[in-house]
Amino acid sequence: MAKGLHPVGKLAGLGVFGASMAYLEAAVVVYLRRLYYPEGFSFPMKLADPFVAKVEIGREIATILMLLGLAFLSETGAVRRFLAFAFAFGIWDILYYAWLKLLLNWPAGWLDWDVLFLVPVPWFGPWIAPALIALVLSAASGALLFMRGEIGFPDIILAGLGALACLFSFTFEGFRLLPGGAEAIRNFVPERFLWEFYLPGLLLIVASGGIAIWRNARR
Repeated sequence: MAKGLHPVGKLAGLGVFGASMAYLEAAVVVYLRRLYYPEGFSFPMKLADPFVAKVEIGREIATILMLLGLAFLSETGAVRRFLAFAFAFGIWDILYYAWLKLLLNWPAGWLDWDVLFLVPVPWFGPWIAPALIALVLSAASGALLFMRGEIGFPDIILAGLGALACLFSFTFEGFRLLPGGAEAIRNFVPERFLWEFYLPGLLLIVASGGIAIWRNARR
């Protein structure tokens, strides 16, 4: 299956899967917000009971595993499987917010804060921050898959450093709140995002993808 399909067909399949998963993810959020935020999502958060929270963490992990499984089936080799994962992940994350806008008319603004992920600590940030990363991931990985391109060690280093900087900006508050436990998270109201870490990280990721595409286009 991985070898016989044209790159356009693979990208279409990955895109359909990512878009469908985005709707499923948005649907779960619709249910949760109807239960816990009938007046609309805002901080401070209303924490779910511990069992529901554990189920939600498991669902998030399962989502990533599904994307990894899809990438494993659709491509061969570690690099191309990573590119397939990045493309599907990017489509999923971008369209997740598109579905939320359609279903809940949220986010209302470009800088509305969201709970982005829960593992290993809650990730917080304006929704546009992960959406921009997802846009870069889907565009760069999609181009490289279409070109049957490869990524080199310098590309990996640049992208890795960028990812670490972005990860720090997303998880800083979660780790800061960790000693205070559930009570600290319950009372958390975001005030300032670490753009000084996020923006350089995003630029490194963009540079990594751009250099890889440029190098493969010259072959």
